[in-house]
Amino acid sequence: MKYTPFFPLLSLLAAASLNAADKQMVSLTDFGAVGDGIADDTAAIEKAVAYAHAGNRNANYTHQIFVPAGVYAHTGIKLNSLRGVRFVGENTSDPVKRKSELRYVGPAGAAAIEIRSCGFLNFENLYFNLNSVPGVGSLVLFTANRADAEPPLSRWSNNWISFRNCVF
Repeated sequence: MKYTPFFPLLSLLAAASLNAADKQMVSLTDFGAVGDGIADDTAAIEKAVAYAHAGNRNANYTHQIFVPAGVYAHTGIKLNSLRGVRFVGENTSDPVKRKSELRYVGPAGAAAIEIRSCGFLNFENLYFNLNSVPGVGSLVLFTANRADAEPPLSRWSNNWISFRNCVF
């Protein structure tokens, strides 16, 4: 009988669980966002949201999307049937340092952020800037109980959505 030391096996299990935990916090920059206010970061935001959506279907905020300080230009953010995700901007009290800004640069009349059949979403330490486009329809458009929402969320409307320490 071959002896297998217990501690190496334990450290291997711990490393595996740490790797899984590390993937629950992602940054917009992990998906190619630039954050310079000029480049269109819409695709990077969509990829981060898709990643969080694919790996999370509960209300424990187990996936967090970190928005580092910078200006992230986008043409509209659509959140459909997303659940248990937290968008966290860099918390800085320094008035000179740039905040985590989501700047809408899309067409006039459209919603800058559309939330449809979502639940347990949290937005923290973010600056939502609509000043670059005149005539923006709305910051957030809530559409509830959509027939085309992805199951099992089609049976309920938007629920437990919060904005904490955000500027509009």
